[in-house]
Amino acid sequence: MSRVSQLYDLQETDSEIMVRETALGNIEARLGESDDILSARQVLAEDRERAAALEPVQRDHEWQIDDFKTKISAVETKMYSGSVLSSRELTNLQEEVEALKRGQSRIDDALLVVLEQLEGLQISIRVQQSKLSQMEVEWDEEQQRLNAEKAKVNSELDRYKVRRSGQSSLVDPRDLSLYQSLIKGRGGRAVARVERNGCQGCRISIPLYQVQRARSGNEVVQCPSCERILYVN
Repeated sequence: MSRVSQLYDLQETDSEIMVRETALGNIEARLGESDDILSARQVLAEDRERAAALEPVQRDHEWQIDDFKTKISAVETKMYSGSVLSSRELTNLQEEVEALKRGQSRIDDALLVVLEQLEGLQISIRVQQSKLSQMEVEWDEEQQRLNAEKAKVNSELDRYKVRRSGQSSLVDPRDLSLYQSLIKGRGGRAVARVERNGCQGCRISIPLYQVQRARSGNEVVQCPSCERILYVN
């Protein structure tokens, strides 16, 4: 195998390594908690807190309504017991009953508002919980798939790294040093094919004498424009 062929094969292996390292980065970015799930949990928790805060308000209103009913019943019992003989006292009792009923009506209205709010929150909580459960199921399935894909890519990456180690050990150290310096500054492509007398790295025409020199593969010839190592298959 010629010197340039060795470098070209090494570059193909490096390209495979880069593809898998990029794939691993993408997989890693998608592993772990989902922002959508975290957001859904937060919204659900906030609605549950609001519902929990309304429950004691509901109980307090219900207690007040029971208290009003007890007081109204006591006054009405007195009114109709026959023990009240004064018309003035009877009028006072009637006014007291009306005042108690107005107070109860206000609390009834307040309780209705609280119950409506609670009902809305409870419906929202059920819907959110259902959606969250489905999101968590789908997330779990995706995490399993991503972990399996990660293991597969890691296995492939290890295999290509072993191949690269063997390939690089056969390359002349000076050629390897040139290759390493070029690949960093040339978008991961240190070796460029020559097709129709043109460098496929920069699309510039190569003088014929340089194409002839590069054709043997035993001499490292660089593109006069982009400086990539020229490879003639």
